[in-house]
Amino acid sequence: MQERKTEIQQFGNKIRDSIREGVLDAVKNDREERALEDLKRRLTLSLCFVVPLFLIDWLVAGSLGAMMVEILLTALLVAVNRSCFTDGFESIRARRPEKNTLAAIGSIVALLMFQFATAGLFLTTMALCRCCEAYVRYKLDEHLKRLIEAEPEDPGLETGAVITVEIGEVVPADGTITAGETVIEEELITGERVPADKSAGMQVYAGSKNLASGFEMRVTSTGQDTVISRIIEHITASIATEAPIARRAERAARIFVVAVILLALFMAFLWAASGIGWDDGIMTAVTILIIASPYMFSVGVPMSVLAATVRGAKNGILIRSADILELARDINTIALNKTGTVTEGIPEISDVISIAEGFNLRFAGGLERGSRHPFGQLIFQTALEQYGDLPEVARREAFPGRGVRGEIDGKVYFCGNAALMREQGISLDLPEVDPLFRQGKSVVFFASQQRVIGVVAMRDAPNPVSLKAISRIEGMGIDTVMLTGDSFLTAEAIRNEVGIDQIVAEIRPSEKAEAIRVLRAHEQKVVAMVGNGRDDAEAIAAADIGIAIGSGPEIRSMNAPDEGGPAFAQTAPDGSPEDNRTPDVILIANDMMDVVRAISLSRKTIRIIKQNLVFAYCYNIIAIAAAASILVPLAGPALAPVIASLCMCASQIGVVVSTMRIKTTRL
Repeated sequence: MQERKTEIQQFGNKIRDSIREGVLDAVKNDREERALEDLKRRLTLSLCFVVPLFLIDWLVAGSLGAMMVEILLTALLVAVNRSCFTDGFESIRARRPEKNTLAAIGSIVALLMFQFATAGLFLTTMALCRCCEAYVRYKLDEHLKRLIEAEPEDPGLETGAVITVEIGEVVPADGTITAGETVIEEELITGERVPADKSAGMQVYAGSKNLASGFEMRVTSTGQDTVISRIIEHITASIATEAPIARRAERAARIFVVAVILLALFMAFLWAASGIGWDDGIMTAVTILIIASPYMFSVGVPMSVLAATVRGAKNGILIRSADILELARDINTIALNKTGTVTEGIPEISDVISIAEGFNLRFAGGLERGSRHPFGQLIFQTALEQYGDLPEVARREAFPGRGVRGEIDGKVYFCGNAALMREQGISLDLPEVDPLFRQGKSVVFFASQQRVIGVVAMRDAPNPVSLKAISRIEGMGIDTVMLTGDSFLTAEAIRNEVGIDQIVAEIRPSEKAEAIRVLRAHEQKVVAMVGNGRDDAEAIAAADIGIAIGSGPEIRSMNAPDEGGPAFAQTAPDGSPEDNRTPDVILIANDMMDVVRAISLSRKTIRIIKQNLVFAYCYNIIAIAAAASILVPLAGPALAPVIASLCMCASQIGVVVSTMRIKTTRL
């Protein structure tokens, strides 16, 4: 059974890869643009032929000469719009009826009834609809095309090389500025329209443009490993997926087309049997086929999803797949990592308190030598800058998520959080510490084997942008939870400052994933985890929707959707590893407001899709009822085929215009 599932998954991956390659190939070779130009020519020719056809039918119909001209013009219209017939017959052969099926059948029946003007107008309106659809797809592909054009060719640089980028040049690779200051235009990568000021130590991306002055940079990634290349991969992979709502709409379209054909046949026989006659019965059937519009089901929904995916990418929001776009609408709980998400992520040492003689920052810095924790690194770097010479530490042992143990001058010392102190049986009954916690400061304890000898407190201020984002999130009816390894007192102080609903404190990084699973199990919540893609990978993978924020520098090490590989190891509730995956949503900029924008994009997209579906159902019920003369029983055809063509065209253009609201809607 497992082998069968694996085979099906591999087959699905091959299909997605094929679609992804097709999308890239189409954009690179301007296929959408050429298709649009071809459809414009066909529409122009159709208009040139249908106008005289209508004039002849209206003014001089009935004569043999007029009939011959009508046949000629109609033949030209059929030839120009032959793809309508070929697509319609192909859909029948493949047993996947869609909008072209009704168009082909309706046109052929009209031609057999010698209703040349009706068939000509119908084919012309179909050409107009196809042209509008192609124009929208072309406009949606523009962003991807700009990315591909901006992606620099691999310059053959090696990682670690130091290069100079002059003013006006395109940055050839990802890297870090080592010397100089400049202004970089990186809208395509981050979505930020205002050029960014850059100085030494800051990240620059391949494909961005240097606007102000020359600078030196150290190359970190080239070729297919650059951020812009990964963005292109993520967009094309997302386009290759299909949202559940799109699959449901496609099934509805097939059922709808079959139902319309059966209804048209039924009405033709009904009018014939009622004595009105076969001519009126068949024209009623033609009118039904013409006016029915499955467009919203078969085209409108996928186009809406595409528009949302592109809109997100233009704002630095990469959505892994179409189903994530739909699922994000249902998020009702967001878990936030504290450091770097709720707070600035740039802690500063605020207090160094000596409780026993001999403790100072120099001693603390020596014990923190080699620490991988941001607080430990800060203490070490600050002490090194102030003192230069730090104590040597022997037999250093790390306790992940809690602290370290080491020997200085033959004596054993511990440094870390309250959890480590409690594990070692060291009392924390310290009047000096509680005020630090209540001020929202993080505290690192330093202790001998018997007691605490000193503490170092750090302040990581809440990010003003995060404060605004959390307020907006709660205004959307979403609960917020902050995950942190800090003490409950520190977490509570920050909670009161930023307005978080709930806190989960004093947990190790490895325990955050379990906290996410507990949240998901509680009242069947749909939980999104927001954190950086480097340190919070396991928690991000455990959530219903994992959101990696500020992942511009890390995105090159993440796999594109469905690549597999070692990006993030997802863990099942029983502790067994599940399939590896990348985050569901990647936010390139370190901006919590992008979380709000991603959820808003999802909700507005699904709302617009549902509005269009309601419009489609209402339109088709009323239009088909009018075309079938149900509104005027036994009174013959109540709606002229010409009017039906115009109504169908107006409805399809209305769907396109409504769908494009996604492209311009405010996030």
